[in-house]
Amino acid sequence: MKKTLKKIAVLLIVLILAVELTAVSQEVNVSAASTKTVKNKAKKAYKSYARRYLSSSSYPYGSSKLYDINRDGIPEMLFNYMAGVRSGYKIYTYKKGKVIKMLDATGAGGIYRNAQKKQIYISFSNGAANSWFTCYKMKGKKLVKVRKYRSSSGFKGTLIKF
Repeated sequence: MKKTLKKIAVLLIVLILAVELTAVSQEVNVSAASTKTVKNKAKKAYKSYARRYLSSSSYPYGSSKLYDINRDGIPEMLFNYMAGVRSGYKIYTYKKGKVIKMLDATGAGGIYRNAQKKQIYISFSNGAANSWFTCYKMKGKKLVKVRKYRSSSGFKGTLIKF
């Protein structure tokens, strides 16, 4: 009789664990599916926004890339365009069905990513003797400046005017 009760108890425990694991895996699948749906909606919204507001006549040589800054499964749109002799960057995110501008930076040299720290870095320069990187991290629907790295030399030359 004790052996039978032990077998029934073990069977019940296994059955309960199986039901729990099935419920957890279904939650994960639903979450992954909803993230994929939001990701697709974001892509469509970015494409529509770019067509409407980021025309090539207003932003020469404009191009965009999608990159998930904060690794939440929904990409942000990084838009690059010519702004004088340097580049300009506009960075957008997608929240609650809307495209939201987070940053507008002109006079930039390049944009870099650090996936481990969930940050992006934008380089700026006033010539070889003075350049800097500004680091940004996403907080909600904003890009917040985390740190600024500056490099400048002690060059004391004087400009020769012609």
